[in-house]
Order: sequence, then structure tokens, then C-alpha cells
Amino acid sequence: MSKSNFMLRELAIPKGMTTFIGSPCRVCSNKVRRVSENTPCVECDRRRAREYRAKNKDACNARSKQWMIDNHEYRIAYQKSRRVSSVA
Repeated sequence: MSKSNFMLRELAIPKGMTTFIGSPCRVCSNKVRRVSENTPCVECDRRRAREYRAKNKDACNARSKQWMIDNHEYRIAYQKSRRVSSVA
């Protein structure tokens, strides 16, 4: 990590930012990177996640279904709060 890239990341952390502008990615030349992760860049991370979901569709669907079952009350409360805020 170059010194200027390190400084930008270090400035983004105390401000509570989730991304920062760093050095260009070696793969796609995108400069937006996540503060919390050691990934090449945001775009490469999205591409990797899309490829994983495409290859492991059944496992991802099962995990999503299980989350919905485990968090039923949270989902209902969230949906109610969204209805109230969209009406106001």
C-alpha cells in the first residue's frame, strides 16, 4: 500500500466512511476501495460475489431462507417501519 493510499484510508476511518479513493486496482483500474476489507476494489469484490452466487445458487438460497425464518420478527418490524416512513 502506498503512503498516500494509506493516508486516505486513515482519514476515512475516523470519519466513519465505508469506502475511500485509493490507488488503481490491478485488475480493473477502479480506485474505490473498502475501509474494512482487504479486497482489490469494490467492483472486483462485487464481481467475485456475483460469481460465487452463480456457482452456489442452492447454498445461497438456503442461507437466505434460513435467515428469513430466524429473523421473522425483525423483518415484520422493518416492513412496518418502512410503511410508516413512506406514508409520512
